[in-house]
Amino acid sequence: MNYLFVSSDPYHTEKAVTELKKKLLGDDAFGLNCSFFEAGHDSIDEAVSVLRTTPFGSEHRLVILKKAEELSEKESALITSYLKNPARCSTLVLDAGDKVPRNKIWEEMGKYVKEVSFDEDNKKKLNSLIDMELKALKKTIAPDAAALIKELKGEDDMLGVKNELEKLSVFTGDRSEISKSDVELMVGKTIDGNVFRLLDAIVAKDPARVLKILSELWEVRAQPHEILGLLAWHYRKMRVGAGNSASARKRMKRNVNILLSADSTLKSSACDPRIALETAIFKLF
Repeated sequence: MNYLFVSSDPYHTEKAVTELKKKLLGDDAFGLNCSFFEAGHDSIDEAVSVLRTTPFGSEHRLVILKKAEELSEKESALITSYLKNPARCSTLVLDAGDKVPRNKIWEEMGKYVKEVSFDEDNKKKLNSLIDMELKALKKTIAPDAAALIKELKGEDDMLGVKNELEKLSVFTGDRSEISKSDVELMVGKTIDGNVFRLLDAIVAKDPARVLKILSELWEVRAQPHEILGLLAWHYRKMRVGAGNSASARKRMKRNVNILLSADSTLKSSACDPRIALETAIFKLF
């Protein structure tokens, strides 16, 4: 079976890939039979070659093609050709975000994959996610604490909420309930305050201070996408207040575009998120 995953939130596709990997590969400790490729960046010929390669020490091989919506016409035809005669031992996942092209090529491709859409009402999804994660963590949460997490992270950031709950679980230790004060301490002020300091260091073009503050953020379990989101928010505000100077507006636009590009990389790339964030930050200098 080969799949087309469709979702506006990478949390759902990443979770589905994790579950599929566990089902097909079990404890593939070295990742020998699981490969990630990205359309527009990696060779699709190589991806097809991997799909047709006999798995090592396993009955299955899993290949995930991210940003599948960016496949060229030639690459789409290559994938379609493979899907018409797929390797029995391999499973291909086309991760197309929420931008599945609607054209003849994709209509043809769609005949050979099972399309799985994860999109539904965000509020229901988020409530379901919180309940599921708390059950797994063996924790409860005060209603005002849950409301604050939703407010701080937004109803679209499923990965962010999941990461915050895991962080709060560690922070609260043996205590069973997560309180509003826990959320205020771990989700709000600590990270936001350090991001303000990080922004100052970036403006001052002080790489040593940037690395020191990032290290402090990693210590409080801040996630790269959280830091990136706060930086983007601050830069957007700075862009609005840049005044009439053409050079200032151009510089702010450039910085916002750097952060938007980094956001895309964090959501779709198999690279280390921390390295991706640090690379983007130094481009702001």
